[in-house]
Amino acid sequence: DGPAAAGNRRIVWDGTNPLNLKYSNTQAKVFLIGGDPAIGNWNNSPSTPLPEMTYMGNGMWTATVTISSNTAFKFIIEKGVWGYQYGDAGSGKVQFRNGDNDPDPNAFNISAGTRTITLNENTQTFTIL
Repeated sequence: DGPAAAGNRRIVWDGTNPLNLKYSNTQAKVFLIGGDPAIGNWNNSPSTPLPEMTYMGNGMWTATVTISSNTAFKFIIEKGVWGYQYGDAGSGKVQFRNGDNDPDPNAFNISAGTRTITLNENTQTFTIL
């Protein structure tokens, strides 16, 4: 594989089977994807331009997007891969969803307009302003 790219890395461990430990090692990124052209129209191909959230430190990510109509969205951590995403756990909480496909009932609802979205991976919470 060679040396890893510079910058933050995201390591996801799967220890559900101690005899077959699995992990993924990707750049630490979070993207928004959903049912509006500004957030990819649910097209998760690696070449689709998706809004990339900005890392603010301490597990906090933010992005400001202009949504043209009421829709739903998710947080994904790798373009072209549905396997690692955050879904709505209710009451402003997120749940890391390993292996879910899109669409599923755990997308976040968002209304039209310019919205600032934050994700706090440490507290597993989100806001939409």
